[in-house]
Amino acid sequence: MADAVLRDLFRRFLITHNYSQTLRAFDTEAADDKIRDLFQPSKIVREIQKAITVLDVYALDRIWSGLETCFGCRLDKAQQKHFELFKIHTYRTLICEAVKLKRTDVVTSFFSEQKSFDLTSEDWRVWLGKPIEIVLVRVSGHDNVDRSDLFDLGHFNFLVNYSGL
Repeated sequence: MADAVLRDLFRRFLITHNYSQTLRAFDTEAADDKIRDLFQPSKIVREIQKAITVLDVYALDRIWSGLETCFGCRLDKAQQKHFELFKIHTYRTLICEAVKLKRTDVVTSFFSEQKSFDLTSEDWRVWLGKPIEIVLVRVSGHDNVDRSDLFDLGHFNFLVNYSGL
């Protein structure tokens, strides 16, 4: 009930100030069930926490897709970087939870199926392992590094650094 009242008030505000493009975007986003609650920060945080707790990578993908649609595309370059770092942090937290619960299937599926991150970027390299390319080229003897090599090294470094091996 309160959501409907607030939605109506917000629509009236947009109409009154002749923000027609924003009104269209709001109506489109509000009508989409996947992003229905993404205008309330407390619900966003609860949904992210729930996805991490139950180790649901697909729910986290859905949440971040909705957030990107609603907010991410409207941010300036500096804010965009912080947005991306927060997104990376939530996925890292999910991976840590999976390792803590000994759910290697979740970790393996994340690294083998994800397509939204460049795991060779500086943000991931620092977390996955120390100079990944140099180590992989030295170990494998070839210049082209594939995702499974990156996963194996990152997983090993993570376990060594965080599980006391």
